[in-house]
Amino acid sequence: MTTKQMAILTAILIIVFLSMRFQWHKKLRGGLPGAMAGLARSIRRGLAGVLYKQTEVQGYDLAYLEGGQGEMVILLHGFGTTKDHWMPVARRLRGKVHMIIPDLPGFGESSRIGHNRYDIVSQVRRLRAFKEKLALPSFHLVGCHSGAAIAGIFASLFAQDVLSLTLIEPFGIDSPEKADVERLATRGWSPLTAGSEKDYQRVLGLLYAKPPKISSFTEQERLAQAIEAQAFEEQAWKQMWENRPYLLEQVLPEIKVRTLLFWGDSNKVAHQSGAKVVSQGIPTVTPVLLRNCAHLMIVERPKEIADRILKFFAGA
Repeated sequence: MTTKQMAILTAILIIVFLSMRFQWHKKLRGGLPGAMAGLARSIRRGLAGVLYKQTEVQGYDLAYLEGGQGEMVILLHGFGTTKDHWMPVARRLRGKVHMIIPDLPGFGESSRIGHNRYDIVSQVRRLRAFKEKLALPSFHLVGCHSGAAIAGIFASLFAQDVLSLTLIEPFGIDSPEKADVERLATRGWSPLTAGSEKDYQRVLGLLYAKPPKISSFTEQERLAQAIEAQAFEEQAWKQMWENRPYLLEQVLPEIKVRTLLFWGDSNKVAHQSGAKVVSQGIPTVTPVLLRNCAHLMIVERPKEIADRILKFFAGA
């Protein structure tokens, strides 16, 4: 083991130890908890081999992570998550592809313009502007939930820019059976937003098969961010559901690029019956059903996701 690897391991062990010893139940506004969450984030990015960058897109300060060599892949996060939720997958893609992982406008470290719209179509336009701003070559496009809806619609419009498409439990499919979140959303609720620690624990229960402990520095930081963003995210969620929520399903026949589809059989956000709808809309799709897997599989099952994506990129 090299000196650098030893230093990283030591830092990780310190974080684990402190996370176990201290229970932080207040919003992170700095101090030791905030510093430790930042250190943990930097370590995860370092292990994935990506660096923080920023550019201006349609009036937004758009934050993104970039690293690696080879064919380019853009990874799009879903509603209520950020680019850093991709780090478990990105770590396993390191050295094999050139990764670009943005925070979609309004989310994470990207800026937010309150009066703007954050429905799927609006974010597709911003993704196109981001691609043009960086003058990116053709790329593999991977998205999770709302990020998958953005990716799919983008691929239907700009197939010449997309080498392949990977949809991970996409938003925008009118599943024959409804998951918990879908049922609540059709009644006008926004079940993936949180205004308190109790709310946040409920959200984690919807996203994970085995929810992470909220006492960790990382989850305390995400709790604080979720509470701060609640009003915005409720507005964005409402816009997603009011403005052609099943648009992805409508454009499936127009997607001509090679497509890989992931779904978990324990998903409480988007019911697995949606996979059949996607397969009917894209007859050549390669479907993958992960057993005992909930919605946020990019965190819970990163090795399986990364391995299958790389094989798919290679045409296997």
